[in-house]
Amino acid sequence: QAGHVGNAWGAMGKRLRHAGFQRLRWGACSGGKEDRQSNNAEGPRKGLRPARAPVAPQPDDRMLQRMHKSIHDTAAQAVAKVMHVESGDSKPDLARKLARLTYKAASDSALLSMSSREACQAIVSRTMQGFVSACGEVPGFCHIDVPTVLCAAAWEVLQASGHVISRPDDLVALITLEYEDKLDRHWLEKSMWKVTKQMFADDKVQKSVYQAISRSYWPVLDEILGLLVLQEELRGLDANKELEFVESFSRNWIEQAMTRAWSSLEQVQVERILTREVVQNLFQTLIAPFGAEDPFTCIPEALTEQIGRPPVDWAFITEAVMELFNRWGIKEEIEAGISGVYGRRP
Repeated sequence: QAGHVGNAWGAMGKRLRHAGFQRLRWGACSGGKEDRQSNNAEGPRKGLRPARAPVAPQPDDRMLQRMHKSIHDTAAQAVAKVMHVESGDSKPDLARKLARLTYKAASDSALLSMSSREACQAIVSRTMQGFVSACGEVPGFCHIDVPTVLCAAAWEVLQASGHVISRPDDLVALITLEYEDKLDRHWLEKSMWKVTKQMFADDKVQKSVYQAISRSYWPVLDEILGLLVLQEELRGLDANKELEFVESFSRNWIEQAMTRAWSSLEQVQVERILTREVVQNLFQTLIAPFGAEDPFTCIPEALTEQIGRPPVDWAFITEAVMELFNRWGIKEEIEAGISGVYGRRP
């Protein structure tokens, strides 16, 4: 079965959708270490004393100097275009920060003992954690060619640890996928918190609603993506079927999130604050949290590859909220509009 999408397949389900239930092919750097580890998985034979654990490899000075130069050169190039576009802004030295964080992540000797995939994931994760915190609010942040810098670091680490890189494109693909995953997570968390603060004034309510919508997101996405991939592999997936999966995700997300929110708040607060209209506005705003002109959405792209993002006034949100409140015993009449592929079906 598929693992939890939040940990195994990336923030927006991209890995799952592109690879199904199979692990991503990683032929470029799979030679050597992974094969040796799998061949020795049984451990020492009975009656034989296990050999002494090998000494962990250490990066030599020449490798570190070469990697340092490569990272700093590519970081300068990655930031140069953005700095030119945003030349009127007063910004920190992005190239220096990016190079420093990438080098710190890639110079860890523990990477040399990891598999190729684990090493790449560690480099991206450690770099992005610091870089997003330090520079995530800088204008033009998303346009920095960070994957190029990460690839330069990963290339040196994998070569030093004895991996065979026969297909560099595979290395670029994995690094880019990991980078996009971290970037998606950043914007997803930022957008959810932005919308929550925008809609609720009380700090306790903000925290409760944010935790409710963010913590319910991944389990619901995990379940829906598993069904979607199975449908796609067995029977194919057309636009109408894709719409059904988007609706299932949205309905389940609303129900799970509001159940969590109602449980965490006092009953009086819930009835007064989480009204049908507020809940409807909350999830409609999450469709385009940075405005209708901005392409980002909290609706997973893996569910909307054919039909695109729902409109901000998507009538199905109104229907799903009304159904939920009816089950809670709060009945209200409301008319939902019809527009395009996301309109109400007869």
